[in-house]
Amino acid sequence: MSHPQIARRLHPGRPLHRQHVARRSGRPVKVNWILSRSGCMLIASSDPTLEDPMPIDPLVSIIIPCYNGEAYLRDAIDSALTQSYPHVEIVVVDDGSTDQSGSIIHSYADRLIGIRHSNQGLPRSRNAGVARSRGEYLLFLDCDDLIAPDTVAALLAAVKEGPDTVACCKWRTLVQKNGAWIAEASEVPFPLPHPDPLAGWLLGQWIPCCSFLWPRKLFNRLGGFDGELTTNEDGDLMYRALLRGTRLAVARGGESYYRRHGTNALSMSRDIFSEHRVRSSMRAFEKLETELHQHDLWDSYKIPLGIAYQMLAHRAFSARTDLAREALERGVRLAGKRAVSPTRLGRVLVRLIGMERKERTARALAQLGLMSSGRRQYTKLGRLHRANSP
Repeated sequence: MSHPQIARRLHPGRPLHRQHVARRSGRPVKVNWILSRSGCMLIASSDPTLEDPMPIDPLVSIIIPCYNGEAYLRDAIDSALTQSYPHVEIVVVDDGSTDQSGSIIHSYADRLIGIRHSNQGLPRSRNAGVARSRGEYLLFLDCDDLIAPDTVAALLAAVKEGPDTVACCKWRTLVQKNGAWIAEASEVPFPLPHPDPLAGWLLGQWIPCCSFLWPRKLFNRLGGFDGELTTNEDGDLMYRALLRGTRLAVARGGESYYRRHGTNALSMSRDIFSEHRVRSSMRAFEKLETELHQHDLWDSYKIPLGIAYQMLAHRAFSARTDLAREALERGVRLAGKRAVSPTRLGRVLVRLIGMERKERTARALAQLGLMSSGRRQYTKLGRLHRANSP
């Protein structure tokens, strides 16, 4: 078995974790199995490069922030506890939950470090977990996400390839269908197809936080997560890292599972189009604008940044018309109308009904399932960006 596999539907049962040694081409290969408590999936993973322990075994801290996540928290903790790499500590931060999350954390008291504070939001909860942890490397796992058993080992092997390196692994999206959680292919190709990670991230080629392993020294040097942001805080951290020359190393194994609830991922707030969250995304872009000017990189990234503003506007038109209009105006100013409407149909609609009505129409059609949800074709955007780059 050369690749992680997902059994689509399993009946609920007791938590299961097994490890055995199989053989492939005459070589021993470690294989790990884990069945989540909800009984929704079976993860099998193997990596022949990780058979033997490393001569030096650094401690890896898995930080799990939680706000009212009782339905999924046990699965997240169990996926952290069943890592094949043995030198792991788990820090769970209860961000003022009002459900049974605190009791669940307490039930694992002998196997993890638990922290509770008043509700402060996701970025500050992650930072609090880092402050309490001791690991040389950091992995951020939200309370509704999962990691396969070999993920930490694979990421650690990749991150040690060089200094100022962040490791990333492939990921899948968990969606609920007929009462069962199903692992589907991620909506973003992996490895990221764009040759420039920063431009690719702005064009929508993002990776969830649970797929990264950060060296503590690098994380601290960057200043951690911005506690003032309520969304796109992981993007903001990655912008800062990439602008300072951080290298992304792709792990040869491991896999993370990013859960989506309906059309939106579970987060500290379910209203992802609330005013303060849309403004938070715009604030992250504004911070990036400032840094691009400081690093004399403005001309290289203004088009993908403009497209990022447009994609935010496209999503926000369903709830925050005023902010969506502001984001769209910024996108057109930075990237031009052709960049924010790269398709022929889009440009025809702009001429007929204007940019704002075109975005509203596209959003309405997407909600009816009559067109894609609005996420751009990454290869087309990449070609457009390169064609307009100096």
